[in-house]
Amino acid sequence: MKTLTFQNNQIQSIFNTLDATIIEQGKARRGKGKLQKSLIEADKEYQDNLKEIREEYFEVDEQGSIVKDEKGGWLAKEGKNEKEGTDKIQELLDEELKLDVLTYDTKLKAFYDKLNEDEFTTEKGKQFSDIAFDTLMDQLEEVFENNNEEETA
Repeated sequence: MKTLTFQNNQIQSIFNTLDATIIEQGKARRGKGKLQKSLIEADKEYQDNLKEIREEYFEVDEQGSIVKDEKGGWLAKEGKNEKEGTDKIQELLDEELKLDVLTYDTKLKAFYDKLNEDEFTTEKGKQFSDIAFDTLMDQLEEVFENNNEEETA
């Protein structure tokens, strides 16, 4: 199965990097869009899970932000352990997200090819992270380069 694997804490940075990446060609551009849609869905699930943890362990305000005590630390709910809550949040941040790319394989391959051949630009004023780009390229290489090796073996 062809999957891209990221951690939840990488979703936003990778999405922003994709958003700042400009691809001119149709199929490759659609591959970028499909990947962005998948990341939006994954981020929604991550945000929902994060909200549940916050509400279970910490006092939250009307906007859903964790209330801080006078020292700036997070205010745990009565009977709840702050460390346990922060550990759960860290566990969620480190959790792996696996995106199945089989459904849009050819479009994503076209996108990967453009990135790999440096046939893209970046939009000024948008957040482009070299680290997120490298992480994305590592995952795309894993899917498309290893797949080619398996086919020739």
